[in-house]
Amino acid sequence: MLDQLALIALGQSAGLSLDDIGSMFDPEGQPAIDRKLLLAKADEIDARIKRLKAMSDGLRHAAECKAPSHAECPKFKRLLKAAASGAIERRPPQAWTPRARRVRCSKQWRS
Repeated sequence: MLDQLALIALGQSAGLSLDDIGSMFDPEGQPAIDRKLLLAKADEIDARIKRLKAMSDGLRHAAECKAPSHAECPKFKRLLKAAASGAIERRPPQAWTPRARRVRCSKQWRS
């Protein structure tokens, strides 16, 4: 019983749906874990980590940018455009991060 509760807690922590968690048990309540499901969830978590890391990098840059105004910073403008279009949640980070596009601040503003 404790192992079942631990498996349920693990599934919840990983963000699995109740249906997914339920499918991890056979009719007798024994673990019957779908490895493909676990790999898919791990991939989803990795993609979210990459998006959040890119967002963190962009926000840190905006906080430290030497541009007189954020409106003059190409990286910050790119980040705003990505957020407004919803691209941050829909596409992988490579598609929208300033670093991927080699968008840089003017030399005079770089820190």
